[in-house]
Amino acid sequence: MPWGTGGGFGHNDHARMHAELHHRKHEIESRRQDLDEHHNVARAEADGERHRSSFIVRVFRRVFGRV
Repeated sequence: MPWGTGGGFGHNDHARMHAELHHRKHEIESRRQDLDEHHNVARAEADGERHRSSFIVRVFRRVFGRV
């Protein structure tokens, strides 16, 4: 059966797949940014820059999920 004739792989399926791929890529990017941010906070703490506010933010994130 040729493509795009009802039973085949239609345009809507392709568009949905593309949108899902794009969404997943965006998700991965934001997760990578979160990891970088976490790494920076950890490094700042290692340098002895213990900021009470950043500690509160981290606890808040852990309890309520991503902010």
